[in-house]
Amino acid sequence: LAQALFDHIPVGVGQDGVIPITESDVDDILSRGVDWAIENGYAWEEDKEFCEENGRMDTADASKVSAKAKKRGLSQIGTLGGGNHYAEVQVVDEIIDEAAATSMGITK
Repeated sequence: LAQALFDHIPVGVGQDGVIPITESDVDDILSRGVDWAIENGYAWEEDKEFCEENGRMDTADASKVSAKAKKRGLSQIGTLGGGNHYAEVQVVDEIIDEAAATSMGITK
């Protein structure tokens, strides 16, 4: 499983993302967050409720991000990134609260 995840999720500094974007897309992504991803088919509306601040910071200001940082990020959209970023896989062994588990879509 770990190898399959590694084979299919671009990770690490210098890895190219799988989402083709332009320089003008970067400002839109920085300003609109997950709404950009939803409108472009990379996320679902319901994903917002699982993202911090519903996937978009109201105070986000793309003009405060340097051109160098934007250029570096251009090719990294669609990657897990480097450093302290990770994908977590969990297995449910036991369900204690059936109603709570059902409401979160968790099954055994």
